[in-house]
Amino acid sequence: ALGAASSDAMWTKLCKASGLTSAEFAAFIPALDFSDCDDQSRFAHEERVIRTLSYFTDGDVRAEFAVLREFIRKRMRPEGSRETITADSVFGIFGHADKRVFYPCPTRITHVDSLVPRAAGGKIRTLFANGTQKVCLAGAGGEGKTTVLQDLAKGLPLGSELVVYDCYGGGTYLNSNGYRHRAEDGFLQLANDTAARLLLPPLFSEPGVDHPRRFARKLDATAAALAARHPDALLVIAIDAADNAVTAASQCIPPERAFVRDLAQLGGLPANVRLMFSARTGRLNELQLPGDVALIPLGPFMPAESLAFAEARLGPQSESWHEEFHSHSGGNPRVQRYAIEFAGDDANAALDYLKPNGKNLELIFKTRYEEAQIKSGSTTELSRFCAALILLPRPVPMSPISSVLCANPAHIRDLIADLSPGLILTNDLVSFADEDFEHFLGDAAASAIPEIRALAADYMMAKRIVDPYAASHVASLALLAQRREDVIALVREPVTDYPITDPAMRGEVHRRRLRAAMHVCRETGNVVDAAALLLEGAQALKTDDAMNGTLFKHVELAANFSRDAIFALLLRNRDKRPRHGALLLQLAGINGVAGDRIGMKSHFRGFLAWQEGRHDAQQEFEVDEDENASDDGESEAELQRRKRDIARKDFERVWRLKADDVAAFLVGQLHAEGTAEIVALIRRPRPARFRLAVLRRLVMRLARRGDIAELLKLRDVLPNRHPGRAMAELAVALCGGDFNAEAMLFRLEVMAIH
Repeated sequence: ALGAASSDAMWTKLCKASGLTSAEFAAFIPALDFSDCDDQSRFAHEERVIRTLSYFTDGDVRAEFAVLREFIRKRMRPEGSRETITADSVFGIFGHADKRVFYPCPTRITHVDSLVPRAAGGKIRTLFANGTQKVCLAGAGGEGKTTVLQDLAKGLPLGSELVVYDCYGGGTYLNSNGYRHRAEDGFLQLANDTAARLLLPPLFSEPGVDHPRRFARKLDATAAALAARHPDALLVIAIDAADNAVTAASQCIPPERAFVRDLAQLGGLPANVRLMFSARTGRLNELQLPGDVALIPLGPFMPAESLAFAEARLGPQSESWHEEFHSHSGGNPRVQRYAIEFAGDDANAALDYLKPNGKNLELIFKTRYEEAQIKSGSTTELSRFCAALILLPRPVPMSPISSVLCANPAHIRDLIADLSPGLILTNDLVSFADEDFEHFLGDAAASAIPEIRALAADYMMAKRIVDPYAASHVASLALLAQRREDVIALVREPVTDYPITDPAMRGEVHRRRLRAAMHVCRETGNVVDAAALLLEGAQALKTDDAMNGTLFKHVELAANFSRDAIFALLLRNRDKRPRHGALLLQLAGINGVAGDRIGMKSHFRGFLAWQEGRHDAQQEFEVDEDENASDDGESEAELQRRKRDIARKDFERVWRLKADDVAAFLVGQLHAEGTAEIVALIRRPRPARFRLAVLRRLVMRLARRGDIAELLKLRDVLPNRHPGRAMAELAVALCGGDFNAEAMLFRLEVMAIH
């Protein structure tokens, strides 16, 4: 055994050699495990690793293992000493260029400071400790269901993990592209959130699989990994606002199934796994929870909880103040928060806000609503406005609201301001800031719903040829208004007539209309129209294939006008990996021009990872000539070389970057970072012809934009005798800028001589 001094010296030496800080090295050392050394051969260890990874990822991962091993080996060599392994580079080697492929529905829950421990949280922890595996926390609006989830992790056994899925999504759960209720997105997000917590391999997005069963297998593997680390630890999967997922699924055309129902019905859960749901008490029946889910009512704050909540924000107050504050607020946490936010630092003002007879959440909303009614001067106008917000597909633009209500846009803005902070207006799109306020307005607008439903359907039908929003959602509103003939007629309209610039979106809208029409046919038993629609659907699939081919072929146009579609079709598709690099450069350039430096750098990191993957894939063609030698003589070796050459040419053709792709990135780089990348391009050891082609494309792009300032930057950074300088000067002239004609002619003459 080493003495204390020798041990300290060795620790210091190892820490220095690792390049880690003392704290990082102390955290790293426990992860080292040499217990299996000299136990089995390297091949046996490799087989065991592959079996383990396959267990975690639901399939054979030999190819992925080989790629990852080679990726790490390269960075262990001297030439890789300065290359950091990042999330982008790891995503890139597996053919995925964006983390949204793995995390499609990230949480948008706002973290709450100064949490107040709740009695319900203690009950849930006790149930979990006693072996209950499924729990539902039920409460009225504003009672703090989401906050209980945030506090729950503190009392779980050592090493436990709490993973929360956010069904409300900051109000985006009803957006037409929200998808938080779908099995393919919900289960993928949950699986990869748990994998990230335990540092396990992620799942890849795979269409057409049995998502609940796949998630259950992943859950078994994850639970086993957690048990191996901490025998008493629990893995808690918590679904916040689960009733919102059911609502979103029910409002799809036709209605879909919410993934939370499949999750709640999972059987045979591992012993250390717990499932938790939160929902409004009045909507519990919509979840259709099985009988093995224990129900925990939340309820309002107890007096001691109200005291802790208020004093954490306003400081110590008198006993009488706390008694009044708790009584007038009904112990509702959100009511208390509204009162404190209204009062600022003035405790008496917070109390006055709740007086004279106290307020609950509904009364606060009702007071705000009545104040807005008084300001508008009409008892029906506000309910019609709220009905429009509830009925129109999210997010709701200003123009359809004002048109449906025949109201001035400025007046609509006033109504939104009158109902703030419950409503938010951003970039002329109206959204709800508060789930409870959204439900309140739905109830308040009930009397106006039939009228506004008809008016909204009329608007969508009238504007579908000229308004992209109306064209996108006309089928759902027509179906909602029971206009079955209109739904059938919409399918027969030419897709080319849709006023939607994004071709991928046009295809998606056509599919929505088809689904709505098939739903009508099922309801009415219309066999003739159903058969015709099946043919329409087959033609739509054929058109989709052609459209997808066009998007893949014209990446630049897709990046500018079909960004969401090309992301889903290209970046999520590992089979299309050779085209990822071009798209990532185009997206980086677009972000740079828009001033989004973070987005530009993120996409460029993804490009660098793609480039690394391309280099790795290319290695299979770097074969020693002798490897292809054959006993059959020179002719066989020649045949093998010819096959390899053909394969190499095909590889280079498919993976090749075009000069215009690089130029697109450099345009963004010029706007965001200046000329440093241009200088690097000039000095880069690539074929001069390619570098010149990039500069020519760059000049043409800037000239088409009329971007004289950037052209001048480019001109000034290029050497006097560089041919690109003459191109830039000529472009400045064509764009109407000042230039020296005599100097430009001289440079052209020099170029001609050389």
